[in-house]
Amino acid sequence: MLNKLFSKGNNQVSFLVCDKEYDSPELKDLLAWFKNGGWSFEEKNWYLAGSQEITVYEVTKGNITAQLVFETYEGVTLSTSSENEHLFSEIRVNT
Repeated sequence: MLNKLFSKGNNQVSFLVCDKEYDSPELKDLLAWFKNGGWSFEEKNWYLAGSQEITVYEVTKGNITAQLVFETYEGVTLSTSSENEHLFSEIRVNT
């Protein structure tokens, strides 16, 4: 499932937008950025494997769609089309 989501073959890019997937000032700032920008959230999937939890949200604004993947121990990753990548440059974590 995640390989399909992050596959470059379908013109998708992904990058880290938050180092922690749980309650933190960084996460609050990220969610505020989406809220203040008029984005809508919808939970799409939830997975659990041992202590690893993965929750996938679809965020939309008009005809622009992105996926936020909250993964225990890994942080929050955003996946979107390469043509929309520039819209999220200010929230990208530089790694």
